[in-house]
Amino acid sequence: MNCWKSINVKREYNPKKLQFGAAGLMMITFIMTYLFFSFWHTSPVYADISFIGILLFIGILFPGHILLHYLPLFTVGSHTSLTIERTKKRNVPYLVFRSKKPISKNVYIFSMIFPCLITGLFSAAGAFFMPSLLPYFLILFAVNAGFTLYDYIYVKQLLTAPKHCFIEKKQHGMHILIKQPA
Repeated sequence: MNCWKSINVKREYNPKKLQFGAAGLMMITFIMTYLFFSFWHTSPVYADISFIGILLFIGILFPGHILLHYLPLFTVGSHTSLTIERTKKRNVPYLVFRSKKPISKNVYIFSMIFPCLITGLFSAAGAFFMPSLLPYFLILFAVNAGFTLYDYIYVKQLLTAPKHCFIEKKQHGMHILIKQPA
């Protein structure tokens, strides 16, 4: 297989701009969804959850987001590994999945969109059926939307790739592979 394109979001885009864009997307998403859901629930009584509880929940959200990326790849039987690594600067553990063998383009795009779909459906259903927890479900939705900014950039790159290509996720990004002509 030949490498058609290598994608490294941190190298191609300015990381500070991406973080600022993700934070802006979180705020805009929360404001817009809160306005949308407040039309249905005109005067709900909100439950009081501690600030520490919210921070713990958001701290669990990122590993959950990575696991939701991994779940479609695991169910289709692709050869991917899920490992816990630590950052060099702060020594903070985080989950990483890498492909041992190339994955088809459609499966990889679905695995990139899957956390946004599942968390979005869960948050929307929770906000609609439990109006007392409306702000918390919308915070969950907004934070996940900020996480998915990187995923949307990868999906945008993958949509321009050839139809029958394969994706290989490595440490510093991903490689789009095409079969060699016979």
